[in-house]
Amino acid sequence: MVTIVGAGPSGSYLGYLLAKEGFKVNLLEEHSCIGKPVQCTGVVTDAIDNVLKLDESVIVNKIKTVRVHFNGDILDVDLGKGDYILDRCKFDRYLCEMAENEGVKVLLNHRLNAASIVNKKIQCLTNKGLIEDEILVGADGPYSRVGNSFNMLNGRKYKTAMQYRVKGEFEPDVYKVYLGYGEFGWLVPENKNFARIGVVGDSNLRKEFNKFLKLFKVKKLENQTGMIPLFNHDVPLSFKNKVFLTGDAAGLVKASSVDYSESIMIFEDGMMKSIRVGEFVNDLMNKNKSKIILEDKEIDLKSLKLDKRVDVFTLDKKGKLKLVRLNRVIKHRLKDNLYEVICEKGFRVKVTSAHSIMCLSNDEIIEKKTSELVTGQDYLLIRNNVPKLNSIKEINVIKLLLDYDKSLAKRILVFRGMKYLRHKRDLRFYLNGLPKTYYRRDLIPLEAFLDQGVIPEDVKITMNPAKKFLAIPNKIKINKYFARLLGYYVAEGSLKKSGIILNFGKDDILNGNLEDVKYCIERSLGIRYCISMVKNKFTKEDSKVNVVFGGFIVGLLFSRLLGCNFGSENKEVPNIIFNVSDSLRKEFLKAYFRGDGHLRIRKSKKRRNWSADLTVETASRKLVSDLVLLLFQLGVSPNVRTVIHKGHVLYGKNIKTTCNYVLSVSNQKDLYKLRDFFPEKRNVLTSFIRSINDSKSMKGIPKKLISDIFRNRKLLFRKYFGHSYSSFKTYSYEKMIRLLGKIKNKNKKEKLYFNLIKNNVLILPIKDVKIADSKYDEVFDLEVNDINTFVGGLGNILLHNTHGGIVYGLNAAKVLSKIIKDGGNYDKEIKRLIGKELLLSLKIRQVMSFFKEEDYSYLISLFNQERVLELMKEYNRDFPSKFLFKLLLKEPRFLKFLKFVAI
Repeated sequence: MVTIVGAGPSGSYLGYLLAKEGFKVNLLEEHSCIGKPVQCTGVVTDAIDNVLKLDESVIVNKIKTVRVHFNGDILDVDLGKGDYILDRCKFDRYLCEMAENEGVKVLLNHRLNAASIVNKKIQCLTNKGLIEDEILVGADGPYSRVGNSFNMLNGRKYKTAMQYRVKGEFEPDVYKVYLGYGEFGWLVPENKNFARIGVVGDSNLRKEFNKFLKLFKVKKLENQTGMIPLFNHDVPLSFKNKVFLTGDAAGLVKASSVDYSESIMIFEDGMMKSIRVGEFVNDLMNKNKSKIILEDKEIDLKSLKLDKRVDVFTLDKKGKLKLVRLNRVIKHRLKDNLYEVICEKGFRVKVTSAHSIMCLSNDEIIEKKTSELVTGQDYLLIRNNVPKLNSIKEINVIKLLLDYDKSLAKRILVFRGMKYLRHKRDLRFYLNGLPKTYYRRDLIPLEAFLDQGVIPEDVKITMNPAKKFLAIPNKIKINKYFARLLGYYVAEGSLKKSGIILNFGKDDILNGNLEDVKYCIERSLGIRYCISMVKNKFTKEDSKVNVVFGGFIVGLLFSRLLGCNFGSENKEVPNIIFNVSDSLRKEFLKAYFRGDGHLRIRKSKKRRNWSADLTVETASRKLVSDLVLLLFQLGVSPNVRTVIHKGHVLYGKNIKTTCNYVLSVSNQKDLYKLRDFFPEKRNVLTSFIRSINDSKSMKGIPKKLISDIFRNRKLLFRKYFGHSYSSFKTYSYEKMIRLLGKIKNKNKKEKLYFNLIKNNVLILPIKDVKIADSKYDEVFDLEVNDINTFVGGLGNILLHNTHGGIVYGLNAAKVLSKIIKDGGNYDKEIKRLIGKELLLSLKIRQVMSFFKEEDYSYLISLFNQERVLELMKEYNRDFPSKFLFKLLLKEPRFLKFLKFVAI
């Protein structure tokens, strides 16, 4: 028995050849449809005629001429028999049907999770169960799971090809190549009206592709971006003569990728943290530079295996929440388009097209690439159940300062800490150059304590001895006053040399926010503050009140040490707030919403249209992501949307266009939990909530996802949802958990949904998948063993981690079928029959990568000779070894380019 993973051309053709020889073959395909997604130009030379006879239904066009363009120079090459343009989807299905007709067992929706050799047998663990076989073949694409399972992908490299299927007006029998765009660009016509336009290359490919597209007047129809594997002569394609790689799987490592700014949840040093994935990975790599592994120089793919224990929150395939250890972190240059996936309620994540997102499909949780997601049909899984930790009661400011920068010990003065020193005579050394009054006032540099191995307790610290009122306690208790002060800072705070400034408007004064913040500063930090009125420089009227407090230490504490950051676009929730009690989380949110948000209650003529919402707007994506997590901890499910404020002129000043995030809470039960946020409106809100009957649940399962459970359990649905149960579009979690709990012998699907509901995992349909911009040139990934999933993005979305040409693939399948039947050395045969062609093609591309404009022009002039064109017409370009030497004999001036070989 042989198991082949991947029903692409190479896998299907190999299955067909083996079945003809009498082998029993299982062909596993992870998708539900053969041939999707398309990531190929579909161009094949007439060399395919020597492998198999093509059915006319799979050929969409035949090309007679290749036209090369560069800076106005044009070269037309007659292709002799011509090239075929294939419908890749139909071609893949055609080969799969050939295999199936020969007896191959095609298993759709079968995804290989891992494979190993046990007692000389291959054991394949799939999402459908365990398959045991004698031989395993990986034909599962560039990032082969088979290759990964047996560590066969080390050293593989790849190129990125960006391609769109477009509509326009084209010459149907001319295949156009454009030099000077990436490595090169192409236009492959399907007919007069449709074509495939693309670019292949390494760095800045998006810019090159956009520049290339401007050459044509076309309408974009479909994105077909993909990866091109590069053959490596030194990497083995077989393992113990039981495991083999073929097709694209014999090529490269492909890295999944998440945008720098996306938030992830981790558990480190006893704390739950929300952190930008790029910040997290870069920090780890900067601290462990000697342990970084450069896996792919072409795209600067780097990985780091973690020694320190860091856990990530995840969800297994059965719908159970888990905390698992993070194995590796990965980063590489952004080579692909970045996409933003947005689901209902506005939760979203930015990933590349190759990154997998976990989706709910009928009765199982599967991963799908971003390029494969279908709006309105695919459902994302949102981890609504965020763990609650009450681990932090106070913060040690001295410890935080020293962890941040040890050199600060020379500048920090400890107030009234001399009693902790054992050797006071040494103080002369530390006080040298400082006023004598420091000794009498008991102001001692922190450095003196550290040199004696002492950490002072119950003291105050400062950096400005002239202003003792700026000295803050070494240990700050995390009480309701400090939590609210952090909330006010995140909402209204900015960082200045003098410390922290909180800006309050007239409404804040009337609502009592100004008095509250003064009280919080006194009760939490024990320091003074300064209040000043600020006039509008245009109207000359009092417009706001500034509250200034603290100094350098307090500014550093709030902005860096606690992680609140500074600047409206960078603010975030400090991680300590995720690790305190619910009452303190509410205090933080209360101050933040009072500072930046508002409560609206709408009463229209018809009571059924009454509504209320608690809303806040921010420019920080990280902040709104953190707020969602914080509300999840409180059992509240918010909504997120974006709003664009167009640029305008205000009092003669140009205001730029901005895209802000609006977070709102509008569900009746959620509003009741947060009713104390605006005390002056508490009674009105409570009365409003009691006067309406909001039966809608924020957490529900769409009926179409559980239609079979619905059909089989009608009596239970009638019992829990009433006689009108059949008219419901969604079924609330509250009642579904009781309904499923009554079923004693649950089937697989019922167990899955029971676990999802029990663990408060939201099931939300995808609303939009669109190309997104990124401020960063790198993308990042986390590698988690076994479960292979982690949560990230705005809203705790469940993500999946990861770490040739058609003719070559079919020929490789032919070689492998013979090896499996008769025995032999697969690696040796591949390198003998195909490897030299791939290496020559790769060397030619490497040589051209060093070309300047004059080199391209000279190359075209050499080819544009009758004797050269006649030779090119005679030979197939898929096999350069057959004509390269003859080409040099016909035109020796090609030898000029050998100077680039040594580079």
